[in-house]
Amino acid sequence: MALLTLSKTNQTYQIKHGALGYYQGMFRNNVLWYPASMCPEFGICEFVSYEEAEACCEWLTPILQRLAPTMSSEVVIEPFDVEMHTRLIDLAKRIELALIAMPIGVA
Repeated sequence: MALLTLSKTNQTYQIKHGALGYYQGMFRNNVLWYPASMCPEFGICEFVSYEEAEACCEWLTPILQRLAPTMSSEVVIEPFDVEMHTRLIDLAKRIELALIAMPIGVA
């Protein structure tokens, strides 16, 4: 999922929250934001159109309002950042390699 990106051919979009970070999507009924999720392996959720990102923001608004009434106003739609997405995936790979190399019983 995270390794595929459409932005090489068309303008795509992402959602960013001022306090929570980059919207990553849903996993097991949880909304994920990086760095709040501490899950770089999911990368950044990429939307094929501005309208699709807007629809997601509308869906997220009541969820954010339950967390804190002012949090929903911090959501912005911006062009998809391929470099940031790639950095997150690379970070996840480095973490995985470090864990594999760690002696048993240390983690």
